[in-house]
Amino acid sequence: MTEAVEWYTNANAALLNHLTKEIKDTDSSTIWRYLVGFKNLLRSIECKGIASVLGINYFARGFLQTKAYERFIAHMVLGRDLLDNTLNLVPSLIPLHKDIKEDSSEYQYGSVTDAIEYFDKTATFLDKLRAVQKQLRENIRDRVNENLREARRSELVCAGILVLVCVVSPIIIALVRNAVNTIQVYARNLSEKARELEYEKELSDTLLYQMLPASVAKQLKQTQQVPAEFFASVTVYFSDIVGFTAIAAVSTPYQVISFLNSVYKLFDERLECYDVYKIETIGDSYMVASGLPVRNEIASMALELLEATSMCRLPHRPDQVLR
Repeated sequence: MTEAVEWYTNANAALLNHLTKEIKDTDSSTIWRYLVGFKNLLRSIECKGIASVLGINYFARGFLQTKAYERFIAHMVLGRDLLDNTLNLVPSLIPLHKDIKEDSSEYQYGSVTDAIEYFDKTATFLDKLRAVQKQLRENIRDRVNENLREARRSELVCAGILVLVCVVSPIIIALVRNAVNTIQVYARNLSEKARELEYEKELSDTLLYQMLPASVAKQLKQTQQVPAEFFASVTVYFSDIVGFTAIAAVSTPYQVISFLNSVYKLFDERLECYDVYKIETIGDSYMVASGLPVRNEIASMALELLEATSMCRLPHRPDQVLR
């Protein structure tokens, strides 16, 4: 029986030690102190109970063997240590334990009175420990319920946040989508404006190059000003249509414009082969300058234009040759 009790005690101690470790590893709150204290209190009651059984054996048999006496002392000390450990972990139990005093009086074998007194004090001590155990169990229950309530509150808060996110997310998504669409529209408009600006710039450059020599136009675009220059020798070409007044008198305005347009278009095409600059056209007068701003010759151009006029015919008077 003694071996069975010892095996049970060792197994229970190993199980409770493993339980203590698991509680500490899994519980991050302070409730693990209550659980470990409750476990130690159970072990203390168990040790005190085993010690009381050994004490009753002493009164029943009149003696205790050496091993039994060692076990009696070991369980008494272990039970006291476990109880102290419980009070250290759960200080709120100290007021309940202040009236609990373990009797260490010397008892004599053969005295029925001593045996009854030992049994009564042991039973009373164990009852008080069980009362402390009950109170600790209630404390654990209250603490667990409090943690559960707090967890429920946290769950409700999280659920509320989740609901809020679910409600607000579509609005945010819609706002973001509208913002993206607005940005895209603005980007498209900006791109279109950029293309229009580039097109207008090309038109203005074309007009500028038509109005001014290329070198002057480039300098004007780069520096916004063109300083005056002196040219010692410049050639200016003037041409006039012979009998233009008589031709215009017998022609309609549209016929005159069409005729002049065909002549000047021919001249403009021939001018592209020479480094000259057309100054102006007024009526039938055609004016070209050479030697500024680039110094060069103009005689070859004049001869070519003179030759080109021999191929021109009046559209409404094909028998008349242009001179």
